[in-house]
Amino acid sequence: MSLGWLQLAGLLGLPLVAGIGVLARMRLPLSCARLAWLAWAWVAGLLVLGLFLYAWVLAEAPLARAPLAFGAIALALFASGLRKLKASASAPLEDTVARAPTWERWLWRASVFAILALAVSRVAASAAIPVLEGDEANYWTLRAKLLWQHGGISAGFLADSVDTELIYHPAYPFFNSLLQLWSFCWAGGIDAFAARIAIVACGPALWLALAGLLARVARPCVGAVLLWITATLPLTQSASRFAESDLLSALGMVVALDGWLRVRADRGEGWRVLALGCAFFLWSKNEGALWIAAALAGTLVAAFLPGGARFAVLRPRRAWLWALVPALFVALTAGYNAYHGFSNDLTSGDYRGKGMLALLVEQFPERTAPVLAWFAKHVWFDRDTVVVYVALLAVLVARPAWIRRRELNAPVFALLFASAGLVLVYVATPHPIPQHLETSAHRVAWTLFPVAIVLLARATEPERT
Repeated sequence: MSLGWLQLAGLLGLPLVAGIGVLARMRLPLSCARLAWLAWAWVAGLLVLGLFLYAWVLAEAPLARAPLAFGAIALALFASGLRKLKASASAPLEDTVARAPTWERWLWRASVFAILALAVSRVAASAAIPVLEGDEANYWTLRAKLLWQHGGISAGFLADSVDTELIYHPAYPFFNSLLQLWSFCWAGGIDAFAARIAIVACGPALWLALAGLLARVARPCVGAVLLWITATLPLTQSASRFAESDLLSALGMVVALDGWLRVRADRGEGWRVLALGCAFFLWSKNEGALWIAAALAGTLVAAFLPGGARFAVLRPRRAWLWALVPALFVALTAGYNAYHGFSNDLTSGDYRGKGMLALLVEQFPERTAPVLAWFAKHVWFDRDTVVVYVALLAVLVARPAWIRRRELNAPVFALLFASAGLVLVYVATPHPIPQHLETSAHRVAWTLFPVAIVLLARATEPERT
């Protein structure tokens, strides 16, 4: 890797500095979240960095000057937000760690520290392996390389983008590739070793966000065990070392879930945190559309449970204006694809001109059983994840009243809808199975695992009044 320590500090430090400034302007002080706050800052900083780089490549501005320009923006955001950060205050949510026995507190702290150290070591290990093959090289890094070679979204870049032999998925969101381009800007050229640094750095952020959430919903000993289960999954290890967008998506979903639970706890910052998380996972992968659809469906179903808000859930409120934040990032991808005529291969149909719905109806009788069997074997009852999914299912069956908890009903239904939707996507895929399943389904399904972990953790705690 050609990056020195100062370059690494700039590559990682400037987005974090920008993110702290953004959190200050969003009135999200450190006091409202202990462990998770730095993860939020990283999420906010990467979103700002992505917006900046997207504008930069659209303008075809000199890429070598991008670090200096963004550095000025990051410092300006930090300086302007510092006073707000000091002035704003928010009462922290009560967590289970503070009232736990001493041995549990030490177990929790040691586990979080060890997992963070493990996550940092994975970031370092990833820098020793060049990006050469797989989806990270053929989709995400390739687009970053073309942006560098063509100096932005130029006529040459667009000409390469329409060549399906070169870029098979030109409709993918730009976020991942822009973060890799950020590494190239610091390296002064294409660097296959440094490409993934900003992306794999989301690994430590994921553990901070997840630990901050578990500290509020479960006993420290339970949270520590669930953290270790998640951290040691083979898929977690893979996502933490390679430049796929699944790690980005998982981080965004954990932050969004944190925001939702804060909304249900009547916390003012909940909608802002929810907006950050949704924006992050929606700009990370096209699957974000499925996750947000499942979340909306889950919210509507939960509203019509006994004691639910019913149609009042649809009553407009000022907090909904925060939905404009994720909507902006959806619009960026949709606008680019519409303007240049790019489309998602799953939703636009196959070579016969059949759309996704037509393929779903046609292939449903033949494919449903094998797709369900694959998910059962490799996702829900896989030896590494079976304990969590079976335990969660057992809770739903044995304690159905649990699903009516005010803060949990919508996320539970969202998880169920997301899982069912994922199965239907592979039933309707225009690509052959099991090839499509083997190359992507296990990674995509993994992004739901941290959500399942949080729901299971909350199920171990008695209902709070």
